[in-house]
Amino acid sequence: MGWMAQVKSLLTVGNSRPDSKENGFRDLAHQEPGNANAHLKLAEVYQKKGEKQKAVGEYLLAADLFTKDQFYGRALGIYKQLCRRDPSLDQVYLKMAEIYRQKATRLGM
Repeated sequence: MGWMAQVKSLLTVGNSRPDSKENGFRDLAHQEPGNANAHLKLAEVYQKKGEKQKAVGEYLLAADLFTKDQFYGRALGIYKQLCRRDPSLDQVYLKMAEIYRQKATRLGM
């Protein structure tokens, strides 16, 4: 094995299957559609790949699932992150307002 081939093999060892994480999380999300963490991880993979629309869709789905399961803090964290990345997502602000309204109602305010 030549010197260049060794360097090439070293550089490609860590990234031999770049889509393996995406495939794994996508499969998990399809098998368990109610698993918010799987959708969140899939969104992070899409974000790293630069696939903004897919990432936003998965982030919104994960946040909706967290809200459904009454993990309001996790959902709000995702929504705030989305607002920082793209302030033009009006539906995100509405979802945050709905969560705050639900929390206020539960506290009797």
